[in-house]
Amino acid sequence: MKRKNFEIKQGMHLAFKDLDLAADDGKQQRFLRAKSLGPHYTEDAIKFRISHKEQYKEMTDNKINKVMTVSYSEDVNLISWKREEYGQITTNSRNWIVDNLFGDYGYDCRDFYNGKLDLANIEIYGMFLEQYDKQKEIISSNDKKIVDINKTMNDIQKHIKAINNYWALKPQLKKFSELNPDNVTGSELTEYRSFRSRLQYAYKMFESSREKYGTLSTKKLKSRQDELKAEQEQLQEKLIELKLASDTWDNIKYNYESKDGWDYTPNKAELTKRLWASRKAKDEIKQQKEAEKAKLKEVQAKNIKRHIRDWAL
Repeated sequence: MKRKNFEIKQGMHLAFKDLDLAADDGKQQRFLRAKSLGPHYTEDAIKFRISHKEQYKEMTDNKINKVMTVSYSEDVNLISWKREEYGQITTNSRNWIVDNLFGDYGYDCRDFYNGKLDLANIEIYGMFLEQYDKQKEIISSNDKKIVDINKTMNDIQKHIKAINNYWALKPQLKKFSELNPDNVTGSELTEYRSFRSRLQYAYKMFESSREKYGTLSTKKLKSRQDELKAEQEQLQEKLIELKLASDTWDNIKYNYESKDGWDYTPNKAELTKRLWASRKAKDEIKQQKEAEKAKLKEVQAKNIKRHIRDWAL
């Protein structure tokens, strides 16, 4: 991405800025978070795509898209094209369900998908929803496990630091125990209070480590941390795979329940009438400004997607 003249910002969120676009446009461009392009462009997803190229290609080759919204204000030819695409998407959705979920059941699913929820096949759709809900539960469960592992790893790191501090502070205990309370200076008292506070916290964590992890050895605690990190990486990889695959599940559910699959083409006179009725001067100006912003963002998004795709390949 740097070679393609993008500025990259890594931190809590991976973000890109198209420097060429900024130079051509002459305006200050903002960073675009990669995750705003969709689940396939989070930092973890990009790493997965690079390390599992063949698997990812197979996943995207079998992906089902969403049916497209059809508007009265669109051109008749565009509506006709969308209807054809709609038919193809519905067929692909039906075939995916038959092949992936119901192939072993012997159901005749030819009429399962008709652009709306066919009540005659409500049982089959119910089975699809059961599988859909199970997948979402697995994703949610893995998410929670990863969060819990992160918390445990951070907690172990705190204990390791506290144990090291305890052993570092303990030799100073003798020095402060020999202070004469009747002849202590202000600076010595301040130093002692600071020492006592740090030592008490370290000792508290010291005892907590013994109780929670059964050891006071920082070596064993670091070993446990490494085990958790390996477990976290495995869960993270599985989670990314599930999230990328869930696109198809979400789209099929959307296709069945959405009203965007509108199956009606108005005649040309009706289309023209509705088109002109919607074109008011104020709306045109607003739409033009929004379109310019959207186009600029789309150009940057396309550049990022194209370069990341080439990178993954």
